[in-house]
Amino acid sequence: MRPLAVILVLTVFMTGCGIDDQEPTADVDGPPERCARVASGGPGAAAEDERFWDLMTAACQVSSDGDRRQARALRELLSDLPDDEVVAFHESMVSEHRRLARSGVGPVADDLCFPGLGLGDDLSADYRTWLVGQGEAVTAWVRKKPQRLEALPAAGRGCGLGEPLGHAAVAVDRDNARGTGRTGVLTPLESVRP
Repeated sequence: MRPLAVILVLTVFMTGCGIDDQEPTADVDGPPERCARVASGGPGAAAEDERFWDLMTAACQVSSDGDRRQARALRELLSDLPDDEVVAFHESMVSEHRRLARSGVGPVADDLCFPGLGLGDDLSADYRTWLVGQGEAVTAWVRKKPQRLEALPAAGRGCGLGEPLGHAAVAVDRDNARGTGRTGVLTPLESVRP
């Protein structure tokens, strides 16, 4: 059979089998690398979300613990930004929390961390923050199919972590407000409802 005929037969076969509907190769090969970005969201992607993931990636590359060390790195990055960018960062974090909550990641995290008991609202918010701290690619991968959390090697280490990372923007906002006569305007993530 000629090479062109082989390519044509394979193309028809693969198209007929619905290969276009298959999951990305990350499903076959396992979870994406921590701190990895996904391809740009394209023309409809919000600039605030792109900036959010740029900052999260930079902090993740310093430390991907999703907790204190990463929070320290993130606070340093955020402290160099104007107040409106800190607020935009926090709004993107809140949006990501809501997307994760709506995706159904909570019950999977509950079973992973505290089978039969669950995390509750506060620890669930902390866990979502820890997950976001693992990077955009990991977060998107789990958000698309929450059961993937079980395949994430570090998933069990996120139980009880994340709070300092989730409070980074709130702390920077509070620090920036000192001596200015204004109060910090950002709400801690635990009080954000999906």
